[in-house]
Order: sequence, then structure tokens, then C-alpha cells
Amino acid sequence: MRSTNIFLLCNMLGIVHSITVTIPERSVNVTERGTVFLACTFTTTAPTKNLIVQWFFTENLGTGQSKQILFYEGGTTVIIPAFQGRLKMLSNPAITKNATISIDNMQQNDTGMFSCEVNNMPDIEGRNEMTVVVNVLVKPSAPYCSHHGEVATGHQVILTCHSKEGNPPPTYTWTHVKDGQIKGIQDIKKGTMAIQNISQVQFGEYQCVASNGVGTASCTIDLSEEINDGVIAGAIIGALLFCGAIGLLVWVITHQIKKQHKMKVTKSLKDSEMQPMKASRTTHQVKEDGDENPAM
Repeated sequence: MRSTNIFLLCNMLGIVHSITVTIPERSVNVTERGTVFLACTFTTTAPTKNLIVQWFFTENLGTGQSKQILFYEGGTTVIIPAFQGRLKMLSNPAITKNATISIDNMQQNDTGMFSCEVNNMPDIEGRNEMTVVVNVLVKPSAPYCSHHGEVATGHQVILTCHSKEGNPPPTYTWTHVKDGQIKGIQDIKKGTMAIQNISQVQFGEYQCVASNGVGTASCTIDLSEEINDGVIAGAIIGALLFCGAIGLLVWVITHQIKKQHKMKVTKSLKDSEMQPMKASRTTHQVKEDGDENPAM
């Protein structure tokens, strides 16, 4: 489309030469932060003094907006800021007829269509543009584990697991850490596992592993039986009643001890008061007896 007008003009003048652009791989995979090589060669029937090479990028595998990322003409190469320091042309295309480029530090948002277009006046006829799809593979990011539902015997509990990043989209597997078994119904694409009527043998720690062929990541969650508010309140009330009963028992015992001690003290005082009175009475009787019997 970009060279249609030039082609029509040259065709009218009877000057039509041929150019052919070749890209050997129509699809390329590269891991995140890796380097991708996008091969593009061409043949031409005319000298390359008017050679123009352009590379275009359309993000989101062709559904996004196309933008020019490289422009070459007369030995000068211009690269847009977003790709500067990462993109480079590997040779002088006017000499080698090779417009291959490399891109370092590939990121997930670099996934898309890369098009190589070569124009070499008066070579207009032929195939002057080819496209390669680049898929940036990203291992799953650390997933987030959570659960929904009351963790109590007889209840349904649903475990969820999700990674924010990962290309291709990861699959998820839930296992019981202690025995490595699957304890519920899983959806490996959504990352969920439903445990119906959870029982004592199903409590414990669970691990979710996210995997997509590029790498793996995991998270764990502990399913320990929860104690509801009613049980907690009952336990608190029971503890308070128990403490109250103990306090009352201590008070009763203390009161009885004090009472018994008081009774003993009172009795001892009474006994002490009665002893002198008896002694006085005996002396008085002796004196009276002496009066009655003076001769003795």
C-alpha cells in the first residue's frame, strides 16, 4: 500500500523492476528479557543507492496500532525512543541485502507483529513486505492464594490461586502438602479447587503451583478449622464461671477458717477469765475456815 503510487508511476513510464523480501520464520518465540533475531533478506534487480528499509510493529498480535520502529536510508538508521538501546540492524542492507534486526531485553508488551518493508527505486514490482509474529514467553509471577467459605467440618471451602503475569496463561494445580494428594474438584485454568463437606483429614496446608512451560511459581495456604464466635463466647463465659466458682470456694473456705479461728480465740479468752475466779474463791473459803477454827 505504501508503494502503490510509486509502482503505478513507474509502470506508466515502462520502468518496472522486481524486488522480493523474504522472512524465513513466520513466528518466533522468545523468553522475557531475552534477545530475538528477526531475519529479513531481499533480492533486487536494481542498484541499492535508493534503498529504503523500514520495520513496523503492531502490538497485541496485530490488533493494536501499527507504528514505525526503524527507518534506514542512505546509510543512516533512525530508531524510535521506545526501542533505542535495544534494537539494532546487524549489517548494512545496501551492501549485504540483509535487513535483519535484533531486539534485546524483550518484554511481554513486545508481543506482536513485526513487519519488514524494503523499497528500492525503481524496483517496485514483487513482494516488498513480510511479517513475523513474535511471542514473548513469560513465566508465571508468584500467585496469590486465598480461600472462600467457613473452614469448619461439613462446610464447603473453595481455594483460589492466580498469577498476574504469565504467557502463555498458566495452569494451576492444588495439592495437600502433607500427602501430595488432590483433595477436591479442580479447575486448572481458573485456579480453583472446591472441597465439599470438608473433614478433619482434609484440614492442613495446601500448595498451588502455577505453570506454563516457561517456568513455575507457587504459594501455600493453611486450612485450620476455624472456631466461630459462639464457641469463643461460650468458652469465655465458661472460663469466667469457672473462675467465679473457684473464687467463691476460696471465700467460703477462708470464711470458715476465720470463723473457726474466732471461735477458738473466744473460747480461750473465756477459759482465761474463769481461772482467776476459781482461785479467789478457794482463798476466801480458807480464810473463813480459819476464822471458824482459830485454835488450829
